[in-house]
Amino acid sequence: MAAVPSTQPNYYLTVGLPIFTLLLGYCGSLFTEWRRDKRLEARERKAREELRQQAIEDRRASFQRETLLMLSELLFDIINIGSKIAQVYKTTNAGITIDSELGNEFENTVAKISRYRVRVLDDELRALINKLQKHVFAQIFSKTANSEKDEYNNSLETFNKANERLGVLLRELY
Repeated sequence: MAAVPSTQPNYYLTVGLPIFTLLLGYCGSLFTEWRRDKRLEARERKAREELRQQAIEDRRASFQRETLLMLSELLFDIINIGSKIAQVYKTTNAGITIDSELGNEFENTVAKISRYRVRVLDDELRALINKLQKHVFAQIFSKTANSEKDEYNNSLETFNKANERLGVLLRELY
């Protein structure tokens, strides 16, 4: 006797399979949304980090710009004040007293230069500033008119090099 095929619908195919595929689709869409949210969260985190890094770089560049601009003015001041002090030495054959206005101005300028020099990131500029200060001090305390003139010329040459370097660094920051 052969088995007779049943004409009744199979419960698993008519009811179970649609419910199973519905649940499978629902779980799949939940998983897809979860992955999309994770990717979006990662992109947003990366964008926030990039903005934070950009803000830090902008503050650093602004700080460096302000430092370089102030140094430019101070280097000009030290040349002028050093020349004035050397002129006073030459004409009066006496030194500048520590309490004098010119002595105080020179001391304040040297202190400011030292304060700003350590903030500069460029080694070449720091070396030029040190060299300029040495020439100005040598000019002030030179014994002869020729050595005073030579040191003045050396300080001007070093000032020009430092000023050129300042210009290059400022252009890089803008």
